[in-house]
Amino acid sequence: MVSLGLSALLGVAAAAYFWSRGDPLTGVVIAAALLLAGGWEYRRKLTDLREQARAEAKR
Repeated sequence: MVSLGLSALLGVAAAAYFWSRGDPLTGVVIAAALLLAGGWEYRRKLTDLREQARAEAKR
């Protein structure tokens, strides 16, 4: 969950920075990339936890 929150925070900061510099498209693209990466990492971590729980249940 931390990785998703950190990615969201960095995405908002990047969007705000580039928006204030007069280049909103770059900020939005970087923010979207950071949010997608954070979401991907969060989803992967959830999958790992589910697999670990299944392995523990089979023991």
